[in-house]
Amino acid sequence: MNTTTTRRAWVVGGSIVAALALVFGVFQVVNVLARERTTEVQAFPASGVRLLDVSSPNGTVEVLGGDVDEITVTARISHGLRRTSHRAAVEGNVVRVRSSCPVLSTWCGVEYRITVPGDVAVAADVSNGRLIVRDVAGGVRADATNGAVELARLSGDLDVSTDNGRVESTGLRSDRVVARTANGRVRLEFSESPTAVEARSANGRVDVVLPNTTDAYRVDLDTDNGSTDAGVRTDPSSGRSVVARTNNGDVTVRYATG
Repeated sequence: MNTTTTRRAWVVGGSIVAALALVFGVFQVVNVLARERTTEVQAFPASGVRLLDVSSPNGTVEVLGGDVDEITVTARISHGLRRTSHRAAVEGNVVRVRSSCPVLSTWCGVEYRITVPGDVAVAADVSNGRLIVRDVAGGVRADATNGAVELARLSGDLDVSTDNGRVESTGLRSDRVVARTANGRVRLEFSESPTAVEARSANGRVDVVLPNTTDAYRVDLDTDNGSTDAGVRTDPSSGRSVVARTNNGDVTVRYATG
């Protein structure tokens, strides 16, 4: 290939790249100008509802239990050039909440705040954002891809996991708890003695805090890189068990102080 042909090829290639960059830049500017935030509030009679099932790709999901006779879904929606999808409806004994993002939408997201009666169970799937659940007795099953899971004053059985984020809890009265994260800390704090606890992290410390009662536990602690400390009453024949493991970090099981 001679010099002239090479130069022409570089010019054509550079022109294509510049055109693509211009198109992308214009698209981004239009997307920013099209950004919009809206709020939608829906209320459903709680009678007969046993489960809240919520799935969201982007945004914090907060679920609050209380002495209420309605389920209220407040959605703060961010739209870009294309509209973000949000839907909440009653299907049998389930309130199902869903949101989704269109292709190439920079500003897509929904921040949910949902109030439910305290005895309703919760199933939550959050891809990018925090999951917060408080004052629920009906049990919680939760999966997060990229975000923290924060729990407070729950009394139903728990099965929660996140791929990238911490799992934190306070005031648990739950009998059976499974909490897992691939990258982050796990901290479970109980106000009543549990029957079975499993807390695992691939990369982060694990702490289980128990009420100081006469109960003893079968304790199984392990870490590949860190220390372990079982500062509670132990009994290998106990019907109560705590499994706490991590690949990288300290592992402690102790009593609450103060």
